[in-house]
Amino acid sequence: MIVVVWVSILLYNTVTLILVLMRAISFSKLGIRSQLLRRLYINCIYYYLFLFLISVINTSLILLRDDHLTTLASISRSLHSIVSNRVILDIRREVVTPPWNESGSELSSLEDWD
Repeated sequence: MIVVVWVSILLYNTVTLILVLMRAISFSKLGIRSQLLRRLYINCIYYYLFLFLISVINTSLILLRDDHLTTLASISRSLHSIVSNRVILDIRREVVTPPWNESGSELSSLEDWD
């Protein structure tokens, strides 16, 4: 029964990735070139791949060994929270960080802030 839960999470994340990719492609075709949107789409893809890997590992281990069920669920919830917060902080950094310095020229990296 618990395998159904992991597979449903996997399917939900897959549908979310497909919707995000469809939106990214439509923005690209319209010529919208926002750094914020680009960062959001890249983070969503990494987020999905990471959670996909976790779900596949959890499903496989549950099918093979049923004795570590609660440990895997706790680790998975923690990693899900960590990755979600990382995406939010990365988007926040993109919004707060201006792409130019005091002289008006563009910054090439974060080291230029010093």
